[in-house]
Amino acid sequence: MREIVPGLADFLRNPKILKIEFDHHLGADSGYLGDPGYCLVDEATSSSELVGLLGLKLKNRKEIMESFQIQDVFSRNFVLAVLTGIIGDSRMGKYLKTDREKWFYKIFSRMFNEMLSSKTLKTTSNFSTIEDRCFQYMMSKKSFPSPHIGMTAMTPEDMIFLHNNYSCDTIVTVSRYAADQLAEESGFVSLVVYLDDPDKTDLIQFRMRRSQNYDGLDLRTVLERFRIENGGGHPGAIGFRFKRNDLP
Repeated sequence: MREIVPGLADFLRNPKILKIEFDHHLGADSGYLGDPGYCLVDEATSSSELVGLLGLKLKNRKEIMESFQIQDVFSRNFVLAVLTGIIGDSRMGKYLKTDREKWFYKIFSRMFNEMLSSKTLKTTSNFSTIEDRCFQYMMSKKSFPSPHIGMTAMTPEDMIFLHNNYSCDTIVTVSRYAADQLAEESGFVSLVVYLDDPDKTDLIQFRMRRSQNYDGLDLRTVLERFRIENGGGHPGAIGFRFKRNDLP
């Protein structure tokens, strides 16, 4: 998925700019976005898994490590980012279908969890507490506009509170958890709506998830039905966005 922004096409066509691609989306209509030789596109539980794989390969390239004075590829922040991506994209493995996906998920999640444990003392509990408070706030605003949809929509006033108390990364991560939870509570689909920090973008973000027990709708058809260009995702999860002035 890539956002539609002015100048993007010219940027991608510029041969002087190196484009590096990580992606785990495979399909007949897919194409490489990165330059030849700089695309790590493969079947995986998430793109984060591919980033972790590259980290493991880089660790064994001693000449590169020394040349760029890299002391430790697997810093705490790097490990935490990879692990959060792997767990979050698959909802702790619940959305994985094939034995291959489950096998690789088990290997990578265990490996990076052990790395994180060795690098973390008391900070993990603080991270979890912060996320949980943000999650509880989002879920306090939940509603069910129909028997098939669980929704939470943040008002501008809600976002002032959230941006004053939590980082943008935390809000993005928690919105995914909220979408997962609401999908399971409704038994069908969820919708989470929040506004980006106005100092950074003028976008309204939307996330939709499908319950793991419901497969009667490919959520990507929502993008097609409403002709939404700025969005993408999987059959069971999509994200899209509009400029604030484009919606009432």
